[in-house]
Amino acid sequence: MQHVPYDPSPYQQDRPSAKRPSRTFLVCLIVALGIGTIQFHTFFVYQTYQQGSCTIQNGSIERQHTRTSVHYMPHLQYTVHTKNGQTAEAEGYDGPSQEQYSTYTDAQQVLDSYTVGANYPCWYNPADPAHALLVFRGFGILSLIFSYLIMAGIALVCLSLLQEMFHTGIYLPIRLITLGVSTQGQVTEHITRHRKGRTSISSRIVFQSQNVPYRMHSIQVHGAYPIGSQQPVCYDPDNPSNAKRGNPPAGCGAMIVALFCIGIAIISLLSLWSIWSSV
Repeated sequence: MQHVPYDPSPYQQDRPSAKRPSRTFLVCLIVALGIGTIQFHTFFVYQTYQQGSCTIQNGSIERQHTRTSVHYMPHLQYTVHTKNGQTAEAEGYDGPSQEQYSTYTDAQQVLDSYTVGANYPCWYNPADPAHALLVFRGFGILSLIFSYLIMAGIALVCLSLLQEMFHTGIYLPIRLITLGVSTQGQVTEHITRHRKGRTSISSRIVFQSQNVPYRMHSIQVHGAYPIGSQQPVCYDPDNPSNAKRGNPPAGCGAMIVALFCIGIAIISLLSLWSIWSSV
């Protein structure tokens, strides 16, 4: 670990550089647009749905709570009879979009319109008759465009957050662990912020890098350290804005973030597989 002494004499300050479009954002956008194409699979599968008959086995009312309201949905179990004589067990009611009812009575009226043991027309996936609907609302071009944009937008937000978490929680700390340079900085001022009735104080620590020509950089750390006091700083020589007060990070935080990112990625892949196989 290299140590650079702090020299309080003036040095040239960094000039703020113009922001450029992030390449990682472009990659996230391309991947998100690719993820959205899953809806094309959904569209083409729904175009193959065929009409058959379903024998009602049982029914119930499902209750869904939100922060502001409660919705009710009829839910039935039925046996699907295909055109070629196959049978399969399925459940649900309508789709692809499901209608929600504001009162229990409205949902019960829908449920009462079906008699246990009776046969009713239904629509099923011929490749997997267990995916069947008593009320098929269709999945046209407008539904495809809307669902594609929604899925791509959600994927873009999630990928951007995951990328930012990886960059700040794993990549930058690892660079400090492997390449960090230790030096001494000096506290030059206190910064007070007022948010929601709370006051927070942070200290600005100015330090110089070892690169030629020497430049001054600064970081803000939580807490009110004495003005003019010397404080240890660890910084990335290739990117001095990546710096922290104290010694290089131990790596435990980066490991926790990495495990969290892996968990999020696994959950996301399982969710995409569920969407793919749900039609």
